[in-house]
Parts: sequence; C-alpha cells; structure tokens
Amino acid sequence: MRWALSQLRAALGIGGMVLWLLLCFLPFLPLALLKLLWPTAAGRRWLTWRLETITEVFSWGCERIVRGLGIAHWTLRLNQAVSRDKTYLLICNHQSWVDILLLLILFRGRVRFPRFFLKRSHLWTPVIGFVCWAFDFPFVHRYSRETLARHPELRGRDAAIARAACAKFRQLPVTIVNYVEGTRLTAAKHAASGSPYRHLLPPRVGGLAEAFRAMGEQFDAVLDMTIRYHGIGSPGFWRFARGYPYPIAIDVQVLPVPADVLRAGDREARRAAVRQWIDARWALKDERLAQPVIAPDRAAGKDLEPAG
Repeated sequence: MRWALSQLRAALGIGGMVLWLLLCFLPFLPLALLKLLWPTAAGRRWLTWRLETITEVFSWGCERIVRGLGIAHWTLRLNQAVSRDKTYLLICNHQSWVDILLLLILFRGRVRFPRFFLKRSHLWTPVIGFVCWAFDFPFVHRYSRETLARHPELRGRDAAIARAACAKFRQLPVTIVNYVEGTRLTAAKHAASGSPYRHLLPPRVGGLAEAFRAMGEQFDAVLDMTIRYHGIGSPGFWRFARGYPYPIAIDVQVLPVPADVLRAGDREARRAAVRQWIDARWALKDERLAQPVIAPDRAAGKDLEPAG
C-alpha cells in the first residue's frame, strides 16, 4: 500500500507540474514571439520582464505542488540578503534535475529569473527548450577532451557562445547560473574524471572566464550555492516526486566578485585567475558537502532567514 501511494504521489506531482507548465506556456508563447519581432531594445526588455513574471508564477505553482503533496523538506541558509535589482553570478554543484527545480522555487521573488548555461541538445526539449531560447540562455556544446583533441578548431566555440549570450544581459538585472562541473555528478563520472574532490567533479573554467569577461563589472556579487542531499545520494526526479523523506540542505554564500579576475589583463591571465579562485571555492564546497544533513527544525520546505 505504501509503495502504491508513493507511485500515486509521483504521478500527481509530475503530472501536476507538466500541466501547470503547459498552462503557463499559453500566455508565454505569444509574448515570446512578440519579443522576437519587436524592433526596439527597450520594448524587448519590457517583454522580458513580463515573461519573467510568468516563469515566477510557474515556480510558485511548482512550490505549491511540492508542499501540498509533502514531497520534500529543505532548509535554505543565506549569509546575507539578496535583491531582485542586482545582477549575480550563481555557481552550484549539480547532482540531479531536482537541483534546477529547487533553485527555481527557492529564488522565486528573491533574484531575477536565472539564466542557465545549457547543453545545446536541451534546445530541442519540447516547451522548455523554447522558453530557454526566449530568455537567451547560452546553449553550449560541452565538447569532450577527446573531441577537442581530434578537432582543435572547435576550441573556443563554447566560450564565444557564452560571451555573446552574456553581452545581451548588460542592460537589465539578471542571474547567470553556471553549473561549473559541466554535467551532473554520478559515481561513474566521478571515477572517470580522476577528481581530487570526494563529492564533486573538477570545475571547468571556460564558461566562467567568459562570463567574467563579458559581465565582470556588472556583477554585484557571486552566489555560491551548495545543495546537500542525504548521504545515500541525490534523488532522481521520479524518486524525488514519490516523496523524498530525507532533509535537503541548501547553503548560499553571497561573495564579492573576485578582484584578481577583474584585474586580469588578457584571456590567459583571466583563465588562470578564475582557475585559482574556483579551485579554492570547490575545496570549501567539498568540505561542506561532507557535513551531515540535519533535519529542518521548522515546517516542511520553510526557508531560514539570512544569518548575521
């Protein structure tokens, strides 16, 4: 009986989110097409803000589904407050598609709708791919080392895509999200990567370096987000929707933009500065991920106020 109820909860949860996505897409589609055709930058910015409102309504609905079905319990800890009027670079570890759902729910109304660095294959995902395209998400190829070794002419292509996408965000507050590992963490990927970290894949610096190059002076702060699931591992989306009985801890450190990166004079110096900075952040994140996840002491899904 318990198994059957968990399967029903998953069906209701995922089915409800898909239905809500389609309902929100109905007003989104004509506005997105109007944005494509609008001749002035000011008009496109206004339409972008209206599209962001629709995505926040979608995130609100997903939160209501997660809370209403009792799917998960989490705590969010911020070391200081954030603002919708500021531009952020958000870096995060990546273990599951659930990460993205939690980010949309937790940052709704706190910061501007996040723009992700996505693999180009996601562009063809029904509905979601169109939404991401309408928001000018950077779609990158994520070439493997083997592919780049065989085709050196591809080097720098993702960096150019990231730079061009970030340049479009110079006139409005925005949150740029970079899953620095470049892919979701699995045991097999971790073993194959030879990672020096226990709970993380090695960070990639190309997208970060280009984001700093295109928008470094525009960033008000860096949001270093760490998602910790229970010790048995991160949940797949179906397992999560069945009811995730373990606590989830989300820690967000609001950090200054690294001065050494902004001072870097050329591409190689910038990449070296980004590498040094992100390696230090990744070492701290690995230590944080090793800490046990404590069950929240408040109601399911209720966030904690910024400390300090």
